[in-house]
Amino acid sequence: NRGLTKFFHIIAGQDGWAGSMGFSIPSWYLEGDAVLIETLLSENGRGRNPYFFKEQRALLLNDETYLYHKAQNGSYKDIVPNIYPLGFMINNHIRNNYGIETGRKILEDAGRYKYVLYPFSSAMKKHTGLSTAKMYKKSAFELQKKWKEEATNLEVTQSKLITKEHPKTVTHYTFPQYLIDGSIIAIKRSFKETPYLVTIKNGMEEKVTTVGIAAEEYLSVTNDKITWTEHQKDLRHSNKNYSNIITYDLVKNTKNQLTTKSRYYSPNYSFDGEKMIAVRYKENIKYSIDIIDSKTGKIIESLPNPTNDFLITPKWTKNDKSIIFLAKRNSKLAFFKYNLSNKKPQQISDWTANTIGQFSVSNHSIYFTASFSGIDNTYSIDLDGNRNIKQISSVIVGAYFPSISKNEDKLIFSEFTTKGYKIHEQEIKENSTLYSNSNLDKSNYYNIKTTNIEHAILDSVPTNDYKTSDYKGFLKGTKLHSWGLSTSTTSTSTYGANVQFQNILNDFTADIGVLHNLNE
Repeated sequence: NRGLTKFFHIIAGQDGWAGSMGFSIPSWYLEGDAVLIETLLSENGRGRNPYFFKEQRALLLNDETYLYHKAQNGSYKDIVPNIYPLGFMINNHIRNNYGIETGRKILEDAGRYKYVLYPFSSAMKKHTGLSTAKMYKKSAFELQKKWKEEATNLEVTQSKLITKEHPKTVTHYTFPQYLIDGSIIAIKRSFKETPYLVTIKNGMEEKVTTVGIAAEEYLSVTNDKITWTEHQKDLRHSNKNYSNIITYDLVKNTKNQLTTKSRYYSPNYSFDGEKMIAVRYKENIKYSIDIIDSKTGKIIESLPNPTNDFLITPKWTKNDKSIIFLAKRNSKLAFFKYNLSNKKPQQISDWTANTIGQFSVSNHSIYFTASFSGIDNTYSIDLDGNRNIKQISSVIVGAYFPSISKNEDKLIFSEFTTKGYKIHEQEIKENSTLYSNSNLDKSNYYNIKTTNIEHAILDSVPTNDYKTSDYKGFLKGTKLHSWGLSTSTTSTSTYGANVQFQNILNDFTADIGVLHNLNE
């Protein structure tokens, strides 16, 4: 907010400020800087998350480095990392190689419009000697070099590719799971097709049914019953949305919507088919795992959650006597086992700041994706609570959505590639070695440099009790935020001025304008 940007802020308010900044500062810089800050000041920012880098990793290890403009603007044909990993890569490279204050200096000069043509790129060249495009190439080359050196030292586990290796169109196969007959079912989508369920057997694919829009992509298969969730908008209130449970019976080939105007996520059938479990998100930001009648959708029981942990992906054990789920508390994750007979939860893994993804439950173990090694791989942990972790897969980019076979001798997962998620099948070794968790921060695996005052701050944030009260008043908190000249959208000879208001809750906005037609 300086120089020419400040001038536009003065004459047009926030709209002028945002417009001027949008012309001078690329969006990847702003978003990349935000990711960098969250990474510097927390244990688990996106800059320490392998899933965040999976597109970049796949492309760079495959020697695919796009031109800067394609990297910035994206593509409808190829997988291109969005502006968040792009911005983090460049911002972190500038910080590590040109000094902590360099980013601030570039931002100041660009915001001031010190250089009229290409203000941001010119400011970057002044302070680093490189234009924006050249800085992008340099930071990508450094990251590629690091990952290639790492890949040469990896002992990659052998697996069998189930889907096509080089499709013409980017195609994703996610949430692969075994069916009773040994075939595989998964969600398939591509740059040309909307999501649908597909079965795969002996290399042949067969479409089952379409999958609607969802807040989170998800699929759960138990015997011959399938379930997922789909998005529902409120007809009256645009900011009010729902997530309903959808079921599909493979024997009857019927699809049903089990709930209406609900907020359920990650549903899972019991093995007897009589009940379901799902995470319910309430309007007061409370989370619960509900046991639901699979025929009526009515709640039978809600599992207690006294600490209001963020609950993730509940699944039944094979005997339907316990429920396994992930809980997130203070930005850390752990597995829990809830015993339905004594109504007591048991923590079966240590709290970790690493990411943990989807998981599959066998008779004795949980198979899950985690970022322990700096690459998303599949691991297992026993259900008995011994907390011993074993590494199952070792891939170059990332292995996601693991699912164990009925005999527990094979595992399928989706491995990320430059052409999308591809399904792989891997045999399970009987005696996998215990995994010793790497201290990635100590080795600075993610190349994050911090100063003496930069550290994880979430544990030191004070907790206060605030009094809550009803929000009253139609115009409460309403403020003038933008003003300026305006024109008619239907007439080139009509000009005027307008002012814009908005309240705190963003449920009241006003745009008041005066127009004059010069021909009258």
